[in-house]
Amino acid sequence: MIDISGKIAGMLSAVIFVSFFPNHWALIVSPAVWSITSVAASYIIAPYRPKLDFSEWRYFSSYLAWMFPAQILAAIASQADKLILGALIPMGQLGQYNVASQISNIAEVTVRRSISSSLMPSFNSLLEQADRLRRGYFLADSAIFMIGLPIYMLLSAFSNVIVLLVLSPSWANTAPFLQGLALAMMPTLFRIPFRSLAFAMKRADLVFWLGVVNFAIRILAILIGYRFGGALGVVYGIGLGNIFIAGVSTLFVQWLIKADPKEQVMAVMRPLAGLTTMAPVAYYGANVAATAESLLATALLAGSFSILAILTYGTTILLFWRLAARPAGIEMRFIEMIARARKPEGAAR
Repeated sequence: MIDISGKIAGMLSAVIFVSFFPNHWALIVSPAVWSITSVAASYIIAPYRPKLDFSEWRYFSSYLAWMFPAQILAAIASQADKLILGALIPMGQLGQYNVASQISNIAEVTVRRSISSSLMPSFNSLLEQADRLRRGYFLADSAIFMIGLPIYMLLSAFSNVIVLLVLSPSWANTAPFLQGLALAMMPTLFRIPFRSLAFAMKRADLVFWLGVVNFAIRILAILIGYRFGGALGVVYGIGLGNIFIAGVSTLFVQWLIKADPKEQVMAVMRPLAGLTTMAPVAYYGANVAATAESLLATALLAGSFSILAILTYGTTILLFWRLAARPAGIEMRFIEMIARARKPEGAAR
């Protein structure tokens, strides 16, 4: 409710503002109203009056000492591709790249916000139980990949259709950027549970050092990618850089909970297997939808094939889950949820 109220207020304020003042300031008004409304809504929904307390100052100061520079590096690294390309490519092409980048970030934001907030307290409650902590981490990793991978795949496969329906045919050159960036962002899913685990174990220093490596690799990848492939080369460079950073994060996780990289990769094998069967369906459906004669037909075909691709993805995961002797995981929770929904009301009582 807090998030939705802020987004609705931000969208409405932008529409109203640009109706009277058609200029770029609407892009500033929207996030400002979004932030103010979200904060106000949070105090309405969960009234709270802050109280100054220095009992945890030692931990907080240590956390801040590591996280303040880490956040600066992360902020610069996240915008480095736009900053560098801004000096190298025409403004119109930069705008197309930026729009594609914003759309491709949807999956990470969706997964990070829906799952990350619960990870740190969950990990913190298991700090004294090493085996359960490892199992919990693998479960979180699997769930994050299971949710994030199909979103990225659909963004990549239906990039042409998304640009056509959401933007307009004049933005067609945005599609190749979106297609590549969506795939390039997949390895970043490895970093989502790592940050929560590091915070729970009071190892903010590892988050900082991963940020340092990410900053250096991302800048290098952008420059090399542009040198050999122009703006699209930057997309490929970012993808390779993200794979490298994912590998580094698995090493840090190994230090924290003694889970070697092979174990971490095996924990997400079912989502990866589902992706291999989903991809052909999604890309074929995107090609069919792109040749439709009307926007309505394009939207209907894209929606139908997206559902078919997701069903293919889910079926593959459940098949491999059964072959693996039905281990505890998100698949088990899904089956239990369906069973409860199908149980007669009287039997449930």
